[in-house]
Amino acid sequence: MRKIVFKDSFTLSKILDKTNLTADLNKVVEEGKDKGTDYVGGQFFMLVAKKWHLAEKEIIDFLASLFEKAPKEIEELSLPEIKDLFKELFSSEDIKKLFTRAVEE
Repeated sequence: MRKIVFKDSFTLSKILDKTNLTADLNKVVEEGKDKGTDYVGGQFFMLVAKKWHLAEKEIIDFLASLFEKAPKEIEELSLPEIKDLFKELFSSEDIKKLFTRAVEE
């Protein structure tokens, strides 16, 4: 997995906008202040998973870019393989730092 960079924030913004997750995320981050970054990451995944049909293309493109694969390769992964990608994503230092900062603020 490549490093998450500023340009990725635009794709994440599109995903959040299309799935209308902003209010839900604020609640999760607030709850995460007591429960920690693992909780926030897990809840974020569940929020996105519930609504990811609304931003299918953006999510596939984001994962393809992050994992340096073609979008078609991401589309054809099995569910266990997708789970492994998300596990790697949410255990990356970049994501941990993002959630840590969100929880601390």
